[in-house]
Amino acid sequence: MIGGISTEEQYVKTVQKYKYPWLLTAEINDENKLWEKYCVSGGGGGQFLMDNKGKIIAINPSLEDIKRILPEE
Repeated sequence: MIGGISTEEQYVKTVQKYKYPWLLTAEINDENKLWEKYCVSGGGGGQFLMDNKGKIIAINPSLEDIKRILPEE
């Protein structure tokens, strides 16, 4: 999930720019209250690596964390 996105247009541009090879979601205008749901104070954003069931398996992971975790998933 990416933060700091306030419009669908910004989201599309970000996804196109970085070409992430994984599913990327964004909380646009706090419409789903995800920051509250996952107890992230201030709604300032963050990066969350989630499994295919929606369980958070890493918060703000480094590249090394991602490389270590993804082969396990």
